[in-house]
Amino acid sequence: FDNVKVRQAMAYAMDRDFIIQKLHHGLTRPCTGPLYHSSPFYTDDVNMYDVDLEKANKLLDEAGYPRQADGVRFSATLDWIPGTPDDQQIVAEYLKPQFQKVGIKIELRSPPDFGTWLKRISTWDYDLTMNLPFCYPDPIIGVHRLYLSSNIKHIPWSNTQGYRNSRVDEILDQAAVEMNFDKRKALYVEFQKIVTDELPLIFIHELASFTFLNKELMGWPTGIWGLMGPGDGLYWKQGRAPK
Repeated sequence: FDNVKVRQAMAYAMDRDFIIQKLHHGLTRPCTGPLYHSSPFYTDDVNMYDVDLEKANKLLDEAGYPRQADGVRFSATLDWIPGTPDDQQIVAEYLKPQFQKVGIKIELRSPPDFGTWLKRISTWDYDLTMNLPFCYPDPIIGVHRLYLSSNIKHIPWSNTQGYRNSRVDEILDQAAVEMNFDKRKALYVEFQKIVTDELPLIFIHELASFTFLNKELMGWPTGIWGLMGPGDGLYWKQGRAPK
């Protein structure tokens, strides 16, 4: 996976439309890069990696992984965060036969609990894993941590993939202190172009969160965190729960 052509081939092998429309019933949306689509710094001017098995096979050949007699180029394990069957497990189960089409043999490694997954990722005891990093309101909070070479650590939701790119480090350091919006956006646009080309992470879908509330419940959080925000202002309109 140090070979960028292997990573690009895997991105071309995925059918995101199938994942979103068939597995998620249209309730998620394509993830095209490291920033959420509603971020003011987002750009869609990147390679979208529309499914292309022919291109995926060609890239794997160029990377030096020809098919063997059994049709397999190489094998790898794939983990996912337990407790997220719709978001991750069914996608992992779909990717196994999908990657097989281009000669990548996947062994699904179901973590028995969250602690096991956490230990595997933080000790780098994995080949591939599904993940769910939050962007948070500003890239400096949720995005920088995944790509800065200074943040290559044995800590989950850091740069556990060991990605190093001196230009990315420079861009993110500049964006962290740049006060002019247009200049800052230009930095993040360049950043998105680089990491969608090099693919230290392969982007699949954006997770949607849905909230259902009783109309008699007042004071619920309306900020960017939704119901993950403080609930200390919640109260029943009539002073008690409706019957």
